[in-house]
Amino acid sequence: ITVVVNLLQIFFSINNAYELGFVFLGLLMIFPVIDVLLLPKNIGHATIS
Repeated sequence: ITVVVNLLQIFFSINNAYELGFVFLGLLMIFPVIDVLLLPKNIGHATIS
């Protein structure tokens, strides 16, 4: 996030750079959530029993 904010700071003010940096971080966190939602529901059932 620090690298993204520093790069955005070149084009925007520091406040806007932080805001856009955290928007980028939020978008980056969406992909693992979608990946977990698409996993089969019975994954790992053989390891527990």
